[in-house]
Amino acid sequence: MKFSGILLCSDFDGTLKATPENIAALEYFTNNGGHFTMASGRYPTHFRNAVEGLPINVPVVALNGNVIYDLKTDEILWSNPMPNML
Repeated sequence: MKFSGILLCSDFDGTLKATPENIAALEYFTNNGGHFTMASGRYPTHFRNAVEGLPINVPVVALNGNVIYDLKTDEILWSNPMPNML
């Protein structure tokens, strides 16, 4: 496939405009083997409704890289919480 092995990751807040043209381009990318996801400092469950219509086909990066979250299964796949410093 044309984009096999390529991961495209976008910031969540204000970086990607979900215009019909951008969504069509992302669908072309993912339909041709590309992987697309989002990254944000937001909590994982925020992505559930906020990314509707975007062709996200791999887990998202949440909490500034401290959580990898699978939207399809509603499951945290990996996390690295900060140690308790108290």
